[in-house]
Amino acid sequence: MVETAFARAQVPELEAELSEAIARIQAGEFRPTPSDLACAGCPALDLVCAGPRLRAGADRAAASSSLAAVGP
Repeated sequence: MVETAFARAQVPELEAELSEAIARIQAGEFRPTPSDLACAGCPALDLVCAGPRLRAGADRAAASSSLAAVGP
């Protein structure tokens, strides 16, 4: 577990940072990076999301693209 304490004076800065992140996600600028560590214990894993298996698919697609670029 990771825990961080913030001072009350940091609230406006933290709210702004969070709002910017939400805006980027809503604009489609979010690139999921699932991993065994990030997804461990996630209640959506295998129900809504494939988690780390998504990376395996992306890795295969990238490899296929690389091979296609080389050609016969």
